[in-house]
Amino acid sequence: MGDDALNVHDNVCTVSELTGKNKLTLYTNAPTFKIGDKAVFCDSKYNKLDFTANVTDIDGDTVTFDADIPDSVTVGSIVQNGSIDSANYVISNNYFHENHARGLLLQSSNGLCENNIFYKTMGNAIKVIADISPGKWLEGTGVNTLEIRNNTFSSCNVSDRGAVIDISASINGRTADSQMLKNIYINNNTFESCEGNILSASNANKLIFNSNSIKNTNSRIIFGKHNSNITVKNNVSDSLLGVRIRLKSLSSLF
Repeated sequence: MGDDALNVHDNVCTVSELTGKNKLTLYTNAPTFKIGDKAVFCDSKYNKLDFTANVTDIDGDTVTFDADIPDSVTVGSIVQNGSIDSANYVISNNYFHENHARGLLLQSSNGLCENNIFYKTMGNAIKVIADISPGKWLEGTGVNTLEIRNNTFSSCNVSDRGAVIDISASINGRTADSQMLKNIYINNNTFESCEGNILSASNANKLIFNSNSIKNTNSRIIFGKHNSNITVKNNVSDSLLGVRIRLKSLSSLF
């Protein structure tokens, strides 16, 4: 594979200018809105605001809405298209192998990834992320409910780029100050002969890592910032140290 095998996401915009009482200049790297779509507004940390509006006109990067823009919307605010949704997907019984970059990027809700084989991915086999990087890409609206079960990860993360499974939200290259990734279940998977860490997670609320088998692999799990309701149980490792957990922040609660 030339690059990531599969990327499930919706694009978003950021506000670059407050153009008028009901107009905004938006930045994006992919077409995001058409007339009639519902815009959902978030602050610059990706926390949802109590404001939505419908698109009535588009002139280049300037978008007109059917309601006045409140003071809570500022330059840097993030805007989602509430009329489209890439949620509800199943990825099963596939063989993903020898990818440049990552295997799967799962950035939408209600996903099931089961009974797949991942072999020799260059980086993460699975990356669960929302990534707002103006000038590069603006992808992901948060994940609520994703199950990763009964998969085999063999010799993955060849270049040791993070972890085999990486979970995080990033805005302008920094960890987002929010919990956009919720109800993630990683159960009954096998990790064998992989490079780097098994799991790295930030921005997660309710994450369960349960009944996984880890063979001939660094069995370290890293929890970064803005985590809560984390459960790690019933995992088996052939390492004498077992499954080792490292906390980067006291905001991770078990």
